[in-house]
Amino acid sequence: VNIPVRVRVQDLIGRLTLQEKIRLLVNNAAAVPRLGIGGYEWWSEALHGVSDVGPGAKFGGAFPGATSFPQVITTAASFNQSLWEEIGRVVSDEARAMYNGGVAGLTYWSPNVNILRDPRWGRGQETPGEDPVVVGKYAASYVRGLQGNGPNRLKVAACCKHYTAYDLDNWNGVDRFHFNAKNLERSLDLDCGPFLAIFTEGAVKKGLLTENDINLALTNTVTVQMRLGMFDGNLGPYANLGPRDVCTPIHQHLALEAAHQGIVLLKNDGRSLPLSPTRHRTVAVIGPNSDVTETMIGNYAGKACAYTTPLQGISKYARTLHQAGCSGVACAGNQGFGAAEMAAREADATVLVMGLDQSIEAETRDRTGLLLPGHQQDLVTRVAQASKGPIVLVLMSGGPIDVSFAKNNPRIAAIIWAGYPGQAGGAAIADIIFGAVNPGGKLPMTWYPQDYVVKVPMTLMAMRASGDYPGRTYRFYKGPVVFPFGFGLSYTTFTHSLTQNPLAQLSVSPYKLNSAIFNSSSNSIKVSHANCEKFPKMPIHVEVSNTGEFDGPHTVFVFAEAPRNGIKGLGVNKQLIAFENVHVTAGAKRTVQVDVDACKHLAVVDEYALTNTVTVQMRLGMFDGNLGPYANLGPRDVCTPIHQHLALEAAHQGIVLLKNDGRSLPLSPTRHRTVAVIGPNSDVTETMIGNYAGKACAYTTPLQGISKYARTLHQAGCSGVACAGNQGFGAAEMAAREADATVLVMGLDQSIEAETRDRTGLLLPGYQQDLVTRVAQASKGPIVLVLMSGGPIDVSFAKNNPRVAAIIWAGYPGQAGGAAIADIIFGAVNPGGKLPMTWYPQDYVVKVPMTLMAMRASGDYPGRTYRFYKGPVVFPFGFGLSYTTFTHSLAQNPLAQLSVSPYKLNSVIFNSSSNSIKVSHANCETFPKMPIHVEVSNTGEFEGTHTVFVFAEAPRNGIKGLGVNKQLIAFEKVHVTAGAKRTVQVDVDACKHLGVVDEYGKRRIPMGEHKLHIGDLKHTILVKPQL
Repeated sequence: VNIPVRVRVQDLIGRLTLQEKIRLLVNNAAAVPRLGIGGYEWWSEALHGVSDVGPGAKFGGAFPGATSFPQVITTAASFNQSLWEEIGRVVSDEARAMYNGGVAGLTYWSPNVNILRDPRWGRGQETPGEDPVVVGKYAASYVRGLQGNGPNRLKVAACCKHYTAYDLDNWNGVDRFHFNAKNLERSLDLDCGPFLAIFTEGAVKKGLLTENDINLALTNTVTVQMRLGMFDGNLGPYANLGPRDVCTPIHQHLALEAAHQGIVLLKNDGRSLPLSPTRHRTVAVIGPNSDVTETMIGNYAGKACAYTTPLQGISKYARTLHQAGCSGVACAGNQGFGAAEMAAREADATVLVMGLDQSIEAETRDRTGLLLPGHQQDLVTRVAQASKGPIVLVLMSGGPIDVSFAKNNPRIAAIIWAGYPGQAGGAAIADIIFGAVNPGGKLPMTWYPQDYVVKVPMTLMAMRASGDYPGRTYRFYKGPVVFPFGFGLSYTTFTHSLTQNPLAQLSVSPYKLNSAIFNSSSNSIKVSHANCEKFPKMPIHVEVSNTGEFDGPHTVFVFAEAPRNGIKGLGVNKQLIAFENVHVTAGAKRTVQVDVDACKHLAVVDEYALTNTVTVQMRLGMFDGNLGPYANLGPRDVCTPIHQHLALEAAHQGIVLLKNDGRSLPLSPTRHRTVAVIGPNSDVTETMIGNYAGKACAYTTPLQGISKYARTLHQAGCSGVACAGNQGFGAAEMAAREADATVLVMGLDQSIEAETRDRTGLLLPGYQQDLVTRVAQASKGPIVLVLMSGGPIDVSFAKNNPRVAAIIWAGYPGQAGGAAIADIIFGAVNPGGKLPMTWYPQDYVVKVPMTLMAMRASGDYPGRTYRFYKGPVVFPFGFGLSYTTFTHSLAQNPLAQLSVSPYKLNSVIFNSSSNSIKVSHANCETFPKMPIHVEVSNTGEFEGTHTVFVFAEAPRNGIKGLGVNKQLIAFEKVHVTAGAKRTVQVDVDACKHLGVVDEYGKRRIPMGEHKLHIGDLKHTILVKPQL
C-alpha cells in the first residue's frame, strides 16, 4: 500500500498474460484467480442517486432503495453549486454503503455533462441544461461530492459522459447509432460490451494493435481501482457504512430540498401563488402526473426510498379532489375531462399536474414536437375554464414544453415547472404552491415555441443562427421563446445593484505579437497566447435586494455580450459567465461578487475552434485494497437522514418559480385549507427522480407534500403524462371548484423524455394543456401549475392565462420532490431556482430540426440555447421568480476600460476587419482583473436565495459567425434575509470572459464595448487594443 500507485499498477500489468489483459478491457471484467484478482463490474449509474439501470448495482434485501434526488435538469435549475456537491456526497455515501454490502460497484457513469442543445432530446433531462458554464460548474461540484476531497484516494470514481455533441437519441427515425458513423482514432480504455474481449487478440495478431496499446488502457483502469483501495481491503473510513446509512431522513430531506430549489415558477399572475390553506381548503389536483411516483424520478433512476406525489403533497395542505383527467401523459382521450372539470368547479383552487414522462422523453425516445402530448392542452384549457379558483399548472418534464397556451391564458394563474423532482417531488410542489417554500429555481434551458421543431432539424447540429435557421440555445438562438433560459419567478421580488464601480476598461496584450495572435480584421487576441495571468481581475459586486414579502433564494446571472468585431463564426447573443445563488430574507440585501476574467469570460470562439479532449486520470485506487477514507462506508451511509434532507434541499433550490401573478404564491395553510392536487404528475414517485436514477430511499409525491399543508382533493386528470384522454377532466374540474387552491402537477416523465426517447415537440403531452386550461377555468381558488420535466415545455398557454396564477418548474426533483414542491407552494421555502435552459415555444421544433446541430441563428433558423437563439421564448435561461424581491447594485465602480495587447502584432493575431485579438496569443496574465462587486438587496418580505448571473455580451465587431446573444460568465448564489444585503464579487477576466468564438472556432477578444448584464443592471467595459 505504501508503494506508489504507478509502480503497483505497472507491476500488476506486467504479471498478466495477453489473454488476461484482454478480459479486463470490458465492463464485466473477468477474474484472474491466479493473482487473486476478483471479477468486477465497471458499469454503474448515479446521475441523481444510486441507480440499478447499469448492471453494477442491485436493489433488494438490506438495500431496497436509495435516495432518489431530482433529475439533473431539475437540480441544475437551483443554480446552487453547494447543493450539487452535497448531493454528490450523499450519493457516494450510499454507493459506498451498497458496495460494502456487496450490491454495488465503485465506478459510476456520472455525471452527464452534455449540453442540452435541443429541447426535444429525450436525455436532456440528464444534463444540467444548455449553458456550458453551468454544465461545467455542475460537473465539478457533483464530481467533488462523489469522489471526495482526498488528493489520491477516491471515494467512488466518477466518469463524465458523453461525447461533446451527443444530443440526439431517436428522432423521426434517426437514431444515435446510425446518425454519424465516423469514429475518432482515439484510445478506448474500456468497452461496455463484448467487442474488445472477442476481437482484440485477433487485432494484435494482425498488427492492428500492439500489446503496449492494451497496457496503456489497463494503466488507466487499474489506476482507478488502485485509488479506490480495492486491493487494500475494506479498512478505510467508509468500511462501516451499511444499510442504515441509505435512505436516511437527512438524505430524504435533502431530496425534498433539492426539489424545492429546482422547481421553477414560470407564471404567477396576480400573485395567485402561494395558495392559502385557509382560503384554498379544497384543491382539485388534476392531470396525468398529479399522482405519479416513478415519473418524478425521471430516467436513470433507482428504487426511491419513498414517494410523495403531487397529490399527496397537496393533500398535506388542503382537501383534495383528484382526477387524472387523462390516462397517462399520452392523454389519448378526453373521457376523464368532465370529472376533472367538475373537480375544478368544486375546488377553491386547482392544480393541474401535467407534462411528460419517460414514455414521451427518454433514452431512445426524442420528441418530435414541443407541445404537451395528446389532449393534455385541451384538458388544461377546459379545466382552467371550469375552475372556480386559481389554476396552477404544474409541469413535469425533462425538456421544455411549449405551454404558450397556458402562459397566455388568463384563466391559468400560475405555471410551475417541476422537472422530474425526485422521490419527494410531490411534497416539494405542494410546498411551493402553498408558500411553505418560495420558488427560486431558474430554467436551465430555453423553452422554445412549437415551430422551433420546423425550423431546426434535430440532425442539424449547427449552433449559430444562419439564414432561416434560428440557431440553438440562448447563446445563439434568434427567435421567439416561451420562457427564456434562466427564467424563474419568485413569491418575492429581487433587485440588483452594483455596490462598487466595476472595471470598465481593460487593456490586454499577448506575450508575442504576430498575425496568428492578434487579428486586426477581427480586432481580437488569441486567448491561448494572451498573458492572461497578468490581466487584472474584474470583480463585480452585485447587491441583491429582496424587496418583497417573502424570504427566498435568488440566482444572480452574469451574462457577457461580446462586441461584434468581425470575428468569423461568432454569432453569440450573450454568454453566461457567472452565476451565484443567494438566499435573501424579505427586506434584506446580499452582495454577490462575480470575478470577471477577460480570458475566461470576455473571450469568444472564432471559426477555427479546436476541440480539447480531457483524459480522466484514474484516481480511485481500486487496486490498493479498500484502505482509503471511504472503506467504512456501508448500508448505513445510504439514505441517511442527512442525505435525504439534502435531496429535499436540492429540490427546494432547484425548483423554479416561473409565474406568480398577483403574488398568488405562497399559498397560506390558513387561507388555502383545501387544495385540489391535479395532474398526471401530482402523485408520482419515480417520475420525480427522472432517468439514470436508482431506487429512492423514500418518495414524497407532490400530493403527499401538499397534504402536509392542506386537505387535498386529488384528481390525476389524466392517466399518465401521455394524457391520452380527457375522461378524468370533469373530476379534476370538480376538485378545483371545491378547493381553496388548485395545484396542477403536469409535465413529462421518462415515457416522454429519456435516453433513446427524444421529444418531437415542446408542448405538454396529450390533453395535458386542455386539462390545465379546463381546471384553471373551473377553479375557485388560485391555480398553481407545477411542471415536472427534464427539458423545457412550452407552457405559453399557462403563462398567458390569467387563471393560472403561478407556474413552477420542478424538473425531476428527486425523491423528496413532492415535499419540496409543497414547501415552495406554501412558502415554507422561498423558491430560488433559475432555469438552466431556455424554454422555447412549440414552433422551435419546426424551425430547428433536431438533426441540425448548428448553434448559431441563420436566416429562418433561430439558433440553439440562450447564447445563440434569436426568437421568442416561453421562459429564458436563468429565469426564476421568488417570493421576495432582489435588487442589484454595483458596490464599487468596476473597471470601465481595458487595454489589451498581443505579444506580437500581425494580421493573424490582431484582425482589423473583426477588430479582435486571438485569446491564445494575448498577454492574458498582464491584463488587469476586473472585480465586479454586486450588492444583492432583498427588498421583499421573505428571506431567500438569489442567483446572481453575470452575462457577457460581446460587441458586434464584424467577427464572422459570432451569433452569440450573450454568455453566462459567472453565477453566484447567495442567501439574503428580508431587508438585508449581500455583496457578490465576480472577477471578470478579459481572456476568459470577454472572448467570443469566431466561425473558425478560434477564441477572440473583440475590441469595443462589452456589456455585462447582471440582472437588471448593465455595465460596459470598453476593450481597446494596446499595440
